Amino acid sequence: MLDKCRVLQPGDGLDVLARAEEPQDLIFLDGKKEEYPRALSLALPKLRSGGLLVANSVLWGGAVARGETDPATAGLREYTRVAFGSEGLVSTLLPLRDGVALTWKR
Repeated sequence: MLDKCRVLQPGDGLDVLARAEEPQDLIFLDGKKEEYPRALSLALPKLRSGGLLVANSVLWGGAVARGETDPATAGLREYTRVAFGSEGLVSTLLPLRDGVALTWKR
């Protein structure tokens, strides 16, 4: 499959997303949790229709469900609210380890 894949250059994820030009088939988020809402707003326009957005650690050790208010937990809560509540997106949560959110763009 390597001949069919292109991995973007490493670097700050938000900068990489901002510079990405062509539609992406798969975007994986695993950075600062307080930056997840911004990452989502950068990722969605870059994600092609039918593409998949994978976000790591969205359960954050149960902090999201407990209602904690630190910046990381608040960022994850906002990310989840938008990803699961936006028209044109279909999202689900896999309770693997610290939680993986899958969002498919229609």
